[in-house]
Amino acid sequence: MAYTKEPDQLSIKTNVDLLKERQTATFDVASLTQILDGGKAKTRRRKQLESLVLSDPTLNPLDRSVDRLELYDRSLRKAARVYELKVKHNWSPEDMKMVLRMLNDEHALGVHEVMFIPCIERLGTAAQRAKWLPRAHTLEIIGTYAQTELGHGTNLAGLETTATYEPSSGQFILNTPTLSAMKWWPGNLAKTANHALVLAQLWIAGKKFGMQAFMVQLRSLEDHTLLPGIETGDIGPKMGVPYTDNGYLILKNVRIPRDHMLAGFAKVSADGQFSKVGSDQVNYLTMVYVRAKIVDWAFNGVSEAVTIATRYSAARRQGSMKPGDPEVQIMDYMTQQYKLFPALAAAYALFFAKEQIMKEYVRVTKEIQEDSNFKSLPEFHGILCGMKALSTTTAVEEIEVLHRGCGGHGYLVSSGLPGLLGFHLVLFTGEGENTVLYLQSARYLMKSFAKSTMGQPLPATVQYLSRDWSSYECPVRSERDCLNHNVISDIHLKRASYLVKRAADHLQRRLSAGDPQHVAWNRASIDLVTAAVGHAQAFVVCNFCTSLSQLDADTQILEVLSTLCSFYGLHLIIKHSGEFLEAGSISGNQLELIRRQEQALLAVIRPNAVALCDAFDYHDVTLNSALGGYDGNVYEELYGRAKQCVLNKTEVLPSYYKHIQPLQRRLKARL
Repeated sequence: MAYTKEPDQLSIKTNVDLLKERQTATFDVASLTQILDGGKAKTRRRKQLESLVLSDPTLNPLDRSVDRLELYDRSLRKAARVYELKVKHNWSPEDMKMVLRMLNDEHALGVHEVMFIPCIERLGTAAQRAKWLPRAHTLEIIGTYAQTELGHGTNLAGLETTATYEPSSGQFILNTPTLSAMKWWPGNLAKTANHALVLAQLWIAGKKFGMQAFMVQLRSLEDHTLLPGIETGDIGPKMGVPYTDNGYLILKNVRIPRDHMLAGFAKVSADGQFSKVGSDQVNYLTMVYVRAKIVDWAFNGVSEAVTIATRYSAARRQGSMKPGDPEVQIMDYMTQQYKLFPALAAAYALFFAKEQIMKEYVRVTKEIQEDSNFKSLPEFHGILCGMKALSTTTAVEEIEVLHRGCGGHGYLVSSGLPGLLGFHLVLFTGEGENTVLYLQSARYLMKSFAKSTMGQPLPATVQYLSRDWSSYECPVRSERDCLNHNVISDIHLKRASYLVKRAADHLQRRLSAGDPQHVAWNRASIDLVTAAVGHAQAFVVCNFCTSLSQLDADTQILEVLSTLCSFYGLHLIIKHSGEFLEAGSISGNQLELIRRQEQALLAVIRPNAVALCDAFDYHDVTLNSALGGYDGNVYEELYGRAKQCVLNKTEVLPSYYKHIQPLQRRLKARL
């Protein structure tokens, strides 16, 4: 089905090959875009915001081949402009989310929006929210979230920063008592924030009461200078996000009032009595929120990267299938399709996964905040740990494959792919290193497996552990059978169940051999991580299948998404075929049928590949890619951006006269 894009995405000339690709689409792209946005009204609102924001010269992407100080200055300029527009147009929180997404969070106050404000909202009392949120929304307070330390990241129980309560003064005294205790990594901390929510160990009368969140003013609200007892600085250049001032923080006897401890779920009375409501895990709510957001960001990253690479693969012609024939689009090569389409399928799988994750996050936090009900938190934490790890691993792996698939041009910063890769490498370790998170997920799986052996009921995401798989026989008898979503789901659940049992058996063997619990856990950790990966992948596959069965969409869209879903599930089976064979999920003959069907689906996806990327509806300004523009004018864009490079502003650079010409003269004089 041919379709027309809105005028704001069209240039004077559109690449002929891209036009042809769009004419082969079998579904209505605008309808799929509305599904991805959450409905017509949200699409309409997003486009209104895009028209306003992305036409603003301050918010348009600029040349990135400048020094870091200039990049930071630009990010502050963007942030200031965003907040001017926010106040002027009275943007809602949902509006801000859309704006930050279209700007790819490339402004200086991302942590303020995504972590600092939500932490106050979730952990503060009504009085604290009333005191700080209005000031945060107007940027009187600019905040960061200071949790990670130089010596401790994922192991939050090991945090060394202390907050000691002094009843005589009614104050907390905060210190980073060792070198490894200094806060290290928080975004906005070095130069931007004037406040921080500092995660510290609470001490009262020589007794530790665990990690709590404390509001600490870092800088003067008059001239932005650091307050006494506080040292901050930038931690240096990184592989990605050069526009963000990730920093360190040293605290030396910094005093704050008693009411500066976020007290929504834990309190310290004037005389030093500590009390709490609910689980100790409540202090992880902000981190849980960010992990849920990271799954969303992973979807954004993969969908942006595959849009860039797919459009480029349609516009780029190189080589011929048969000697003497015209050059072909590189997307015609099956090897190129095998780089693009797994990422395309993964993007849609992650879309439905992040939708489910955010829905569960809202439900779980509502239960906690309104009813002090923590019953659902362990299950959500179990799946979220695995999903944060799986989604970021998927993003990094797929973006890297796509970057290679664009050849030398993909290596250019102007392609947009190195920036995406750098950003998602940060998320690979941010808010919990992935291996550690897989092990946290595995801990929940081990508890769930133990319950299943005792016949106890299990939550929905782990109910498959209670299923009797001993008589399971995969029903695949033909290539067509491989397309059945119920069959694909069962194949993945059988493998996940086997991997969990294998890890549990390994753990039990070590314990039976006399290993202490911690030793046994470490020795079984490779199997435990593998089990957590299998569990997370099964969740994504089954959720993709279930989401499509419940999706209100026309037949053409459902057919296209169903094909992607089948391909995603089959591709994972091929990728991890050894585990599926070992688990008895499939036989060797069935693996061959699955392999054939997986490769056959490449040709089915091919006519809709560009349209499926167009449905994400990324504005060219958001993508900021010479390779991925909607019009497909790759070579014109590459040349145009090269001409703007700072090195090309002068025909002969001063460095030539300074270093090379004198050397040439000296060497010539010796002849």
